[in-house]
Amino acid sequence: MKRIIEYTCNPALFPPAGDIFCSTQFTVDECIELSDYKPNMLKIIDVKATPELESRKLINSPTGKKVFIKGHLEQEILYTVDSLCQPVHVLLNCVPFCTFIALKDCCTYEYEKLEAYQPKILVEYMQTEQVGCRSIRKCVILFIWYPRAIFMPPRPIQPYPCRPQTPYRPAGKGCRLSNIQRSCMTIKSGSMSSRNF
Repeated sequence: MKRIIEYTCNPALFPPAGDIFCSTQFTVDECIELSDYKPNMLKIIDVKATPELESRKLINSPTGKKVFIKGHLEQEILYTVDSLCQPVHVLLNCVPFCTFIALKDCCTYEYEKLEAYQPKILVEYMQTEQVGCRSIRKCVILFIWYPRAIFMPPRPIQPYPCRPQTPYRPAGKGCRLSNIQRSCMTIKSGSMSSRNF
């Protein structure tokens, strides 16, 4: 009896198209056999896969510039067996992979900068199939990309807009008075003079 477990990446974890500088997709396909000391498998419960990048190298091949990438896929498979003392078993497996990112014309001007940055990787899709009681077949789609943000220059910090200060000018000689100020002074001087007489 075949049992298939599928996993699809959460869209919230996938980068938007505008945030991807350059990328590639590839598959890791394998068939896992249980060890002789492992009991027969009844049913797969859960599968976890974590990709890890080990190294990268910039190459200039006859077909263009590329980023050669090596890594491995760590896997944890939970399954049940026909045993009362230990009904659940775990299978740990690690499979290596290698791939490359072909740089387009729009990416080559940042070719030297790619050496200083680590690309990002995630599991886009995974399908695990139980084949009989001793075999497991897995196919994983991995997505690797360089974020566009790492090549964007930082924005300069804008100073807080301050209100320009008006220079203080003491009233006195050299200052021109407005018509309203003149009329007020005339009224005040007139009232003061009337009180004195």
